[in-house]
Amino acid sequence: ERVREVIAAAREALTTHGLGACGSPMLSGMTDLHRELERKIAAFLGREDAMLFNSGFGGALGTISGLLRKTDVAVLDNRSHLSLRDGATLSRCRAEKFEHNDPASLDASLGRHKGKRRLVVIEGIYSMDGDFGRLEELVTVAESHGAAVFIDEAHSILACGEHGRGAAEKFGVEDRVPLTYGTFSKAFGALGGFVAGSRETLQYLRFYAHPYVYSCALPPVIV
Repeated sequence: ERVREVIAAAREALTTHGLGACGSPMLSGMTDLHRELERKIAAFLGREDAMLFNSGFGGALGTISGLLRKTDVAVLDNRSHLSLRDGATLSRCRAEKFEHNDPASLDASLGRHKGKRRLVVIEGIYSMDGDFGRLEELVTVAESHGAAVFIDEAHSILACGEHGRGAAEKFGVEDRVPLTYGTFSKAFGALGGFVAGSRETLQYLRFYAHPYVYSCALPPVIV
């Protein structure tokens, strides 16, 4: 029944909006359907707003590279997805790695960059091994250093948590992480990525996340 609903909605979007978005979200690509989905994702995740990317890889890359500057430090789990590592590289910030899921290694990495703005980058479920990130311990370590945390929920969104909001919900750290990042290409069975958080942060990212600004928006039929 649900599959029929999805196919019917896709057919309706194809009829009313055509095949392609015909532009980036900053120009002609943003439609009422895109904005409706952004609002629904934000409501589902308990965030103020959300923004859509036409690619899960590009969305992770764009979010990380948009948030960080040359004077910042990205502290990544050494099994972080390539999209996250590429995002740090594109930002031209200092990139530091810590041993996989190791709070003591994270503590040492953060301690080497005192006085810098630091972003700890981890995942809800790691794509290669399928193990959960040790979110409670890692977030606590990051907080002790005054560092922010970014959790990639690409493989955990809809897969865990009481309401399906991912690993941050499962381990009770949602209110300690300012952004939620996920994709539509895994459990949602579609295409694209999304990030949800405060309106102020997302308004900033809409101008500084290059894959959002400079590539065509998701096709309405996918939305």
